[in-house]
Amino acid sequence: MMFAEVYYTFATPQHKNGHYMQSKKAFPKPRVHADFPLSWHKGVGQWMKKFTGKQHYFGADPNEALTRYLAEKDYLIAGVEVPVENEHISVRDLVNLYLENRERDRDSAKTSTSHITERTFAEYRDTGSVMVAMWNHRSVSMLTPMEFAKLRHKLDSGSPDRLRRRMTNVRSILKWGRMNGLLKADVNYGSEFNLADKSQMRKAKANREKPIFDAETIRKALDAAWPSVKAFILLGINCGFYAKDISDLNNSYIEGEFITFAREKTGIDRRCWLWPETRAAIAAAKAPENAEDRVFLSKRGKPLHVAHGLNRTDLVASNWHELKEKIGLTRSSSGFKNFRHTFRSEAGGAKDAEAVRLFMGHTDGTVGELYQHNFDEQRLIDVVNHVHAWLFPKPKKKPAKKAAKRAANKSSK
Repeated sequence: MMFAEVYYTFATPQHKNGHYMQSKKAFPKPRVHADFPLSWHKGVGQWMKKFTGKQHYFGADPNEALTRYLAEKDYLIAGVEVPVENEHISVRDLVNLYLENRERDRDSAKTSTSHITERTFAEYRDTGSVMVAMWNHRSVSMLTPMEFAKLRHKLDSGSPDRLRRRMTNVRSILKWGRMNGLLKADVNYGSEFNLADKSQMRKAKANREKPIFDAETIRKALDAAWPSVKAFILLGINCGFYAKDISDLNNSYIEGEFITFAREKTGIDRRCWLWPETRAAIAAAKAPENAEDRVFLSKRGKPLHVAHGLNRTDLVASNWHELKEKIGLTRSSSGFKNFRHTFRSEAGGAKDAEAVRLFMGHTDGTVGELYQHNFDEQRLIDVVNHVHAWLFPKPKKKPAKKAAKRAANKSSK
């Protein structure tokens, strides 16, 4: 495998965030002939040469670096991609190539069919880091089922859902390599790397507390909430919004009493009719005019939700956590996402699956969706009114006592 650059190395200490880091300690230059065509980078500890204004590194060993340089220089001078020798491609190189392509998808327009979110990209990179930490320069073709069994154990550091996602990411990386001619044969994962089936996932889910709130808990939270958090809660239970949806909400998405807002994960349009309480709460917590036209901002004028790889700054969640402590909500499954789960659970009682899907940004996968236009807004209003009646039930009138009723009847005669 020949590479003039490594984009995402995980096992090399002097490499970070896709760029080589200069060491505080200079690497001594190996002895070479005076006419050696490469320059030594003492801060990185590798032989390098600049092509078309960009530095390319060829490794620390002079002989290997010269071999790679001679094989790749014509491509680099021409400014074209160096062809990959795929007979014994290493895990490290395959992961790097895959992430390079996924990075382009991440940076593409949100309307692009190949676009992925920052968090999705971070999950691919996280999985790739585990693969490279285990196997690094090992040839993919030499991996055995027993090694995939060990990898499964390494990946299993969370919930069954997370393990399944990480195992799926491994398969995606290797499948991509096969489909793009980097692997000559399918990978043999063995029996220990099979994904958990749906029945196993359901059993694991059944053992967890349901991620929904009862109406009394939500009303208690609304009564104790400060203006911004009150708006967040109402958008969660009125429209099924996640924390990031609230952060990304723009003024242009609000059209009178409706919000039209495509879901970032799927690109599918969502449309929600806002309760009067929700409209009032948004108005009370609305941020000043800003360049990004966001409805909500932090006190410092920053977005409420910012991704940092697999980590994130989430002021919606942190404010909700503060409110939970205030009202004494201590149950384990009580994240902000529960409002979306609760909305979906209660909205189902309106018995209009198509309308509920439009709120959630879900798809039923049928061709009929392509022919559905101008959705009846009254159906959307009926769904949220059903949820509203559950959350804010009208007080029941006390029945008149039979004796009083009889007395009233006698007096009227």
